[in-house]
Amino acid sequence: MNTPLPIRATREDDIANLRQSLQLPQFNYVDFSAHREREEALQRWPLLRELDRIEAAGRAAAAERVGA
Repeated sequence: MNTPLPIRATREDDIANLRQSLQLPQFNYVDFSAHREREEALQRWPLLRELDRIEAAGRAAAAERVGA
């Protein structure tokens, strides 16, 4: 049974195909809709927002250790 790909996966495949057909492997594509969906999810679910905040603090602390 073939299950359809989610829209995001299809969109990512489209971008990969475009990169390949234009021979632009360094083509930087920013998926703004994914960013918007993430922000909406963080607003909708307080626990997710808190986990995101904790993860960001951990990344910042790790960056400080590397830079120190």
